[in-house]
Amino acid sequence: MMIDKLTNKELEKIVKHIGETYRKSVLRREINAGIMQINENSKAYKNDSDFIFAIDCYLNECSRDTKCIIENEYLKKKESLWYLDYYTKSTYYRLKKKAIIEFINCMNL
Repeated sequence: MMIDKLTNKELEKIVKHIGETYRKSVLRREINAGIMQINENSKAYKNDSDFIFAIDCYLNECSRDTKCIIENEYLKKKESLWYLDYYTKSTYYRLKKKAIIEFINCMNL
């Protein structure tokens, strides 16, 4: 995919979808662990584990700011003003655009 041709809004939509899928995968694994239905050989468990592992690896290749923003804004879905503990509002929005592009580039999309 040529990310150069996508708008910032389209790029953010991709990262939001990845975040939603990531949270669903984590939740499914936690639910299965809680009710003792873990079958590590099951296809669903393996797919969730592989997806979570891949996203975590991609995130670890990113800069500190990108990791902070992607993790808190999309993967963990923190409260809306979480970034004020780290950045000013203008710095956050500037870094957020860069973080989305860096994260997508790390995934070779």
